[in-house]
Amino acid sequence: MAKYIATAPVAKAEDAVCTYPRCEADPSEYVATGASLCWTHFELIGRAYLAMPVKVRPKNGKETDRFVTIVRDDHKCPKCGSPVTRDRLHDRFSCADYWCDFKAERAEFTAIVHAKRADIANMDTVRVQAGALVYYIAFGDRIKIGTSANLGKRLIALPHDRLFATEPGGYATEHMRHVQFADCRVNGEWFTRSRELIAHIDALNENAIAG
Repeated sequence: MAKYIATAPVAKAEDAVCTYPRCEADPSEYVATGASLCWTHFELIGRAYLAMPVKVRPKNGKETDRFVTIVRDDHKCPKCGSPVTRDRLHDRFSCADYWCDFKAERAEFTAIVHAKRADIANMDTVRVQAGALVYYIAFGDRIKIGTSANLGKRLIALPHDRLFATEPGGYATEHMRHVQFADCRVNGEWFTRSRELIAHIDALNENAIAG
């Protein structure tokens, strides 16, 4: 943070307050930013600029980016729901949204993740009991793998060419399929028409006919 600190006090108005939303703390008179910020929010916003990709060598010795953003349902910020960023150097987690001040050590964040997974599992059980399905739809040269407890309504809202197949399941099954076919993921829930994915869809349809 040294390059952001002035060597002499910066003049400020007597009635100045931190310009961070909903913060009325006194701004630091040593922060040469051109904006009135308290130390807490100066550091918070500064992280967004300092957290550029930096190479580090964790315990396995392989050089990798220091910061990585995790986009998973069970790894969201407990305060605002945004993705979280992991600092591999210090093995800490923080919210990827720099307006949020969530920070946690690994042990604390692991407990949060386990609690979130339990919530997802309970919700998934309810959805399956309500008739939730994992569906495979085609649109152009892509295939979407999603889940819905009301497939008819969901298909009305989704652009697609055809419904390829379905199987019983909710979020857990959907996530399992996303991991299974991760190599052909384009983005989000959309995948390429890989040989493995088409074979899986064919098997689902054969089982449906046999059953």
